[in-house]
Amino acid sequence: MGVETADFGTVIYIGNSIVLGLPLKLADSLAVSSHTMITHDSPRRGFRFLLVIFAFSAVGMFLLGGCKPKEQHLNQLALYAASPSGGRSAAATELAKAIIAHEFMLGDAMDLANKRLDDVGTGQVKSFDATAFAGAVLDAAAQLEPKLPQQGEMEIFWINVGRLAFRSAEEAHAAGRVPEAMTLVLAGPRRWQNDAYWNRYSDHDGLTSLLMAKMGQRSEAIARLQNRPDLRDVALQVYEMLTKGS
Repeated sequence: MGVETADFGTVIYIGNSIVLGLPLKLADSLAVSSHTMITHDSPRRGFRFLLVIFAFSAVGMFLLGGCKPKEQHLNQLALYAASPSGGRSAAATELAKAIIAHEFMLGDAMDLANKRLDDVGTGQVKSFDATAFAGAVLDAAAQLEPKLPQQGEMEIFWINVGRLAFRSAEEAHAAGRVPEAMTLVLAGPRRWQNDAYWNRYSDHDGLTSLLMAKMGQRSEAIARLQNRPDLRDVALQVYEMLTKGS
């Protein structure tokens, strides 16, 4: 165990790993030799060792609380996205900053967004709160697009982005918030929007055209489906509904 003074205070080491950055005065009072051991003939040194252990478990954990665990930080941003003082756009900016700072990964934010959408069904999360955070995550991903992997081997990641856009738009639409659903259904980086995705997920394809029609873009909604080489399932049903009698 060693102690080293740095610009921000004192860093306490165990082995070669930085364990905790403490203010100078507190660290000075805790500094002990790596040879300090608890023995029957060294009660004072043993007490000092216990003092250091207590500092790590109590004071140390309090100080580290300032470096929020990713789950706590993400949950705070989820609440921020749905709050009047925050909102989807502001939360997206904070999410992007935190991801760039390596506080958590985009995948962590996507996982929480999907979980909150799941929790709407059990009443644990309100519908708008879930979609607001999902929208913030998708908007953050759009801000980060130049930094995200574009290679074909990352296709599963991009499919997951698209599915989050679908799930959040579906939830908003089911709750009667059509304008919000329209902002979600094509949200995120455009990278996920390709022919392979649309052909594979007719539910998303159909929902997109349905929302476009409800927002007054009926001809555009029909046109985008007309060009599909294999129109089927939900997308086909929506196309037939939109073209019936037109």
